Amino acid sequence: MTVHNPRLPAIQDEGAAQGFAHTLNFVGAGVTAIVVAGIATITISGGGGGSLTIGTFTATCPYPTIDQLFNIVDASVTGASKVLVLPAHYNDLDTNAPEDIDFSVDSVAAGSFNFRVRSKQPQPVGGPYKFFYFLG
Repeated sequence: MTVHNPRLPAIQDEGAAQGFAHTLNFVGAGVTAIVVAGIATITISGGGGGSLTIGTFTATCPYPTIDQLFNIVDASVTGASKVLVLPAHYNDLDTNAPEDIDFSVDSVAAGSFNFRVRSKQPQPVGGPYKFFYFLG
């Protein structure tokens, strides 16, 4: 029996579920992956071409927070970027589990995107939450 850890990002191949992982390994002809300052850039040449940037950030919500907006700065972001954000919590003692919050990307502009954290409950939340972000 396979038990899914909800804190790991879901991996899909053109919409088909492949599983969950804490490590992404890109292989094959025309694929390069580099990590600089915590940001992974994966380039797949040929076909449709393009690249994928992966980064992480910690959203620290001072208690009590019901709704908080963060500006995430990354030079890879363009006004046309597609941004996907997923929780990156790995049972760290210094971060909170994301089950008590909703989160969304509010807007995307050249060099940054706005990310919103909201409490799912009527009571406020607080503390750090870790996230992955993917830019395409």
